[in-house]
Amino acid sequence: MIVCIEKSVFENAVTEEARMQLSFLLYLVVYKTCYVLSIKDDVTETDYYKSLPQSLQEVLGSAFLASVTASTEADCLVGLGYESETKERKFSLQESISYLLEPSSVVLENGLNDAFFITAVLRCYDDSMQMVDFLEKGWLQFDNAGGCGNIKNFLQARVNHYKNKTKFLKCFVVVDGDCQYTGQEQTKYNNLKKYLEKWGIGYHILEKRTMENYMPMAVLDAQRGAMKREWTQAYSALTPQQRDHLSISGGFSQDIPKVKKENLKNDIKKFKKQKKHLNDNFFVRNYIKGKRQQLYADVSNGSFVHLALGYPIEGVFKEEFPKLYKEPSITRNDFDVLTQHQTNRHELAGLAEAIASII
Repeated sequence: MIVCIEKSVFENAVTEEARMQLSFLLYLVVYKTCYVLSIKDDVTETDYYKSLPQSLQEVLGSAFLASVTASTEADCLVGLGYESETKERKFSLQESISYLLEPSSVVLENGLNDAFFITAVLRCYDDSMQMVDFLEKGWLQFDNAGGCGNIKNFLQARVNHYKNKTKFLKCFVVVDGDCQYTGQEQTKYNNLKKYLEKWGIGYHILEKRTMENYMPMAVLDAQRGAMKREWTQAYSALTPQQRDHLSISGGFSQDIPKVKKENLKNDIKKFKKQKKHLNDNFFVRNYIKGKRQQLYADVSNGSFVHLALGYPIEGVFKEEFPKLYKEPSITRNDFDVLTQHQTNRHELAGLAEAIASII
């Protein structure tokens, strides 16, 4: 993030309080290496500059020389008379300190569990490893919105906290795609997108159904247990599009009414007990309808049985499955393989870049 301090701030640093605030701002920008200082005008003749130790004078001199040739706009502009600004990233001296002290945040439906996936993406797509470093230092954090339906309320509370000055919002929103088949029109986020665009908050809606659908096959193959192996073999036999839209947590049972879920479980138990011959009209296949059934039309009946109830895992799925993203062997290539067939094959690289832009 580029922080530009206008010359007027240096010229008006005449009181002890103003000098202390400006000195604190400078040390803050220098200390938090995620910020880049920009000085557009020569401030060497100001009394404040002359009172600085040589080390800070050199920092300001370097920032001025770099700004002479740079054409990049500031992400945070500090100057006089900006207290009344509400949307553009223009701040008074005091406001800028509050803005830059706050960590940037990635707002997630589940800030605890979804964070494992985002962290893996940042680790794999940031060669400098700066983003992981920023996470460890607390300069970037994950916020828990408590579900996609509560994201608007979560952010509205933050807007209210800043007295409707949306310029203080330093966050990026990531939500699941939630599409049950390729090309499904997803309107559930229309209202949320309207508010995010109004508030100037960037967002990304995943192309795959959920964050769990980006789990590399190598990680799944490495899991132990007969049921896990059976599930993984059936899952790997699917096409990339079929894997994209399968509910990893609930399988085909995720998309049917609760009463039918119990019927499905009973039917599967009955089949396994009787070892009934599987025919083309096998009951499990008939639990899904329409385009969803068309998408999985060529899936074998045996695969339907293994995939019907979701990934077999000990404990609560949403708590345990995302932890697999902590596997250090996951690479950028693993993710690229999973997205190469997508409309946006560079989705995750773009996501990492978008998150990096807020800090």
